[in-house]
Amino acid sequence: MSKTWLITGASAGLGRLMTERLLTRGDRVVTTVRRAGALAHLQTEHGDRLAVTMLDLTDKIGIRAAVDDAFGRMGRIDVAAVSS
Repeated sequence: MSKTWLITGASAGLGRLMTERLLTRGDRVVTTVRRAGALAHLQTEHGDRLAVTMLDLTDKIGIRAAVDDAFGRMGRIDVAAVSS
C-alpha cells in the first residue's frame, strides 16, 4: 500500500532525494520548497501524486498553513520528514 508523505526542504539534498525515490516507488508526496519551480520537472512527471508548497521553516504561521494545505490536497499524511 502506498503512503502519503510530507517532506520539507525538497529543493535539494536529502529532501529532494527522498521525494524522487518515493515518487518512483509510487507513493504520494507533499513537499515544501523555498524556490518556486524547484521541482517543476517532477511535477510534470508525477502529476497529482506530487504537491509542492512554498514554505520558509522560520515562518510558524506558514508551517501551519502548509500542513493544512497538505491535508487538504491529499486527504491524509502518513509520514512527515523534516529536511533542511
